[in-house]
Amino acid sequence: VLYIGIIIYSSNYYKNWLVPFISVFVVFMIVNAFELVVKNHFFQFSNTKISIDFQFMNSSYNLSIIALFLSVFLVSLVFLPSRIRLKLQKNKLSYLILVIALIIAVILISISPNKSVALLIFLYFPLATLFTSFYEKITKPWFQSVVLYSMMIALVVGCFITA
Repeated sequence: VLYIGIIIYSSNYYKNWLVPFISVFVVFMIVNAFELVVKNHFFQFSNTKISIDFQFMNSSYNLSIIALFLSVFLVSLVFLPSRIRLKLQKNKLSYLILVIALIIAVILISISPNKSVALLIFLYFPLATLFTSFYEKITKPWFQSVVLYSMMIALVVGCFITA
């Protein structure tokens, strides 16, 4: 997502291309230092696992949270094309970056070895941005209230499901 943003907004400024490489190198060095101190060996990519097992969805709490995220996701994507047509070219590219961030988040969630509801944090920012854009464009105040109250009720019900 970062590289796509650099390509769109400032592709001719070469320093922007170096920052992600340096950041990846710094994170790799920190991980190596941690592995060396804790496990007494360097980090090995061969130990990295990819899993497509979705057993964490067995509980009703996890299913309710996933259903809430999925409903926001579907509502945001259904009304996205109508909003994109009305935007300027610069804003269209921002929506493109958000959609790419959503796709990458879904891929990360699906291949993560330790799946949990906590991985939905990767979906939070793009979904919040897209849903806020959808919510602001609702012209009928009663429909805004229905959407807002239904979201609040879903959150309260989700809290009681855990108890």
